[in-house]
Amino acid sequence: MGTAIALDVKTGAVLALADSGQMSPDEVKEGKAKTTGSRAVQYTYEPGSTGKLVTFAAGLEHEAFTPLTRVSTPYEITMRDNQTFRDAHDHPTLQLTAAGVLAESSNTGTVQLGDR
Repeated sequence: MGTAIALDVKTGAVLALADSGQMSPDEVKEGKAKTTGSRAVQYTYEPGSTGKLVTFAAGLEHEAFTPLTRVSTPYEITMRDNQTFRDAHDHPTLQLTAAGVLAESSNTGTVQLGDR
C-alpha cells in the first residue's frame, strides 16, 4: 500500500494524487469498488518525519556525518539553545548509527546529526 501526492511548489496546486492497495482496477471498472476515501487526503502524518530526510540529505552531502556515524540517542535532549526535543515513544538511551537514527525516526538523534 502507498500514497503519492505531487504538488506545484509555487502554487500548492495538486498535480497528481494516487492511492494503491485499496481496491483492484477491475473492481473500479466493474463498479463494484467499495470506496472508503483516499488515504492521501483522509489521514494525517507527522510532517517532522519528512523534515528528517532534508536533514539527512544535507548532512550527507556536506559530509557532516556518514551512515555509520554513531549517535547516542536519549528519549529527550535539550540542545545548546535550550530547545528540548523528544522522541515519539519513551525509551532508554540508544546507541545508533546515523542510518539507525533514520530507520528509528529518532527526533533526538536527528537534531544531534543536524547540529553537526
